[in-house]
Amino acid sequence: MNPVDASKYKITDTGIYYVDLYHPYHGGNNANFNGFSGKILDLKDGLKKGVDYFLPLLATGIYDSDYTIAIVPASDPAKQNNHGTKLIVDAFYKGYAIKNIQNGSACLVRHTKVAKSATGDRSVEKHLGSINLTNKELVKNRVVLLVDDVTTTGNSLVACTQILTEGGCKKVVHIAMGKTA
Repeated sequence: MNPVDASKYKITDTGIYYVDLYHPYHGGNNANFNGFSGKILDLKDGLKKGVDYFLPLLATGIYDSDYTIAIVPASDPAKQNNHGTKLIVDAFYKGYAIKNIQNGSACLVRHTKVAKSATGDRSVEKHLGSINLTNKELVKNRVVLLVDDVTTTGNSLVACTQILTEGGCKKVVHIAMGKTA
């Protein structure tokens, strides 16, 4: 079963579920920047108000099923524990405790800092060379719901999917809180 309720999300042509469009701030020079985009920035900064906003949006779109939730790790290894998507998944796991869902928010670990994709290299290879899979037992033979804050090209999700697949997961389903407009 697909762990995502497709009626709760929009979907890209590449199969990535997302909540809404994200309009980057661009130093205040984006006329389309809106409240949702501001919440994305709150999430990226690991602010409680960003986590609190997105937690119910994630939770209402997830089925009670047998899978693991993992995240695309932060671009900076020093920020892995206060990265917004990790905070959401950890809060989901504590607050909802749905049977048979495993917290895999620490399974994908960034070991080398990379430039943020918004300002540099967006290649799959950049991510493959900087992320390791730990706690393989949490993903082996399981469906993995892979969560990211924002998707633009989908390359970080592609790289993490490759790593998870090589680690033995059955299937990866992608969800992002925002999709760059």
